[in-house]
Amino acid sequence: MDRSSRVRDSSSSVCRTLNSDDGAIEYRLTPTSSGLLVERVQRRMGSRRIVLSTLFADGDSFERWCDADSIRFECPLVYTSLKRDGRVFFGGGA
Repeated sequence: MDRSSRVRDSSSSVCRTLNSDDGAIEYRLTPTSSGLLVERVQRRMGSRRIVLSTLFADGDSFERWCDADSIRFECPLVYTSLKRDGRVFFGGGA
């Protein structure tokens, strides 16, 4: 199961955070005036982290990016939540 939460950022838009059960992968989805900002944080052994931030202007590019991410196989519940939240943002429903 994934752990998720909704938090408010300083611009008062709703941010969505999704985590794998082991905390190795985290996604932060932040609506902006230019599209959907997605931050993917992958924690490695020790204190190493890989951070990727991407701004999506449309739902099609977001869907393609999600489908190319290995999370789809490693944590399917996180993947499903990520795609669902993106669809909602871009007006595609849940």
